[in-house]
Amino acid sequence: AKSQDSGRIHIGSKVELTETTSNKTVKYQLVEPNEANPLASKISIASPVGSAILGHKLGDEVKVKTPKGQQVYKIIQTS
Repeated sequence: AKSQDSGRIHIGSKVELTETTSNKTVKYQLVEPNEANPLASKISIASPVGSAILGHKLGDEVKVKTPKGQQVYKIIQTS
């Protein structure tokens, strides 16, 4: 089961997501809340997107509740 775990998104992961409705692609790095810096694309694991994708893996589609309503992101790249 170890090889599956390595692909999961964790603190420090860099991810590329596509928002399925708009087809817009975003890149983030997942960080501790005190290191969050949206201008540097570092998002907190406590943020709506960060908490939603944490523990997911490449290819997953993740539903995120945002102030604008529910959005669906597909994880297209992780490192």
